[in-house]
Amino acid sequence: MATVPSFTDGGVLHASDLAFMTDKPAGGVYQLTPQTFTTSTVTVITWDHIWSDNDPTMWSSGSHLALNTPGKWRFTLSVRWAVNGTGVRYIELRKNSAGSSAGGNSLMLDTRNATSPNLSAHGFTIEVPGFIAGDYVEAFAYQSSGGNLAFQTGSIAGAANLSATWCGT
Repeated sequence: MATVPSFTDGGVLHASDLAFMTDKPAGGVYQLTPQTFTTSTVTVITWDHIWSDNDPTMWSSGSHLALNTPGKWRFTLSVRWAVNGTGVRYIELRKNSAGSSAGGNSLMLDTRNATSPNLSAHGFTIEVPGFIAGDYVEAFAYQSSGGNLAFQTGSIAGAANLSATWCGT
C-alpha cells in the first residue's frame, strides 16, 4: 500500500510526498487473447496481461484488480465486441463481488443495442470514492446475440481493458 501524504506537520512538503504525487497508485490489465461469452449469460471478464501496476500487486491473474491505497479511484473499462447485429451488449464494473454478477456493489453499468453505431467501442470512465485497502473491482459482460460471441482481436491494447488510477482521499 502506498503511503498517502498527510501534511500533518504543518504542510511541509517532503521528498516522499512529492514522489507519491508524481507516481500516484495506478494499474491496468487487458486481454490479448479474446474471451468468448455465451449468449444470455453474465460472465466475469478475466484478464491475461498487465500493462501497469504501481500500487503493490494490483493484479496477479484472473479477474480481480485489487486496490491497496484507500481513497477515491478513477476506473476506465473498455471492450470491443466482435461484429454481430443481434441482441444487446452490456459491461458492468462491480466492487467486492467475489466473481458473482449479483455480488458486492455495482459501480457502473453500460447497456447498448447491438445495432448501435457505437457498439464496437463500448466503455466508460467513472470516479468512485470510499475504497479501503483490500477492496477490489471486477468487470462483467453480457451479450444476447443468439450464439457465442467474443471480443475483437488485432490491437496491441487488447480486446478489453480495465485501468484504475488513485485520485485522492
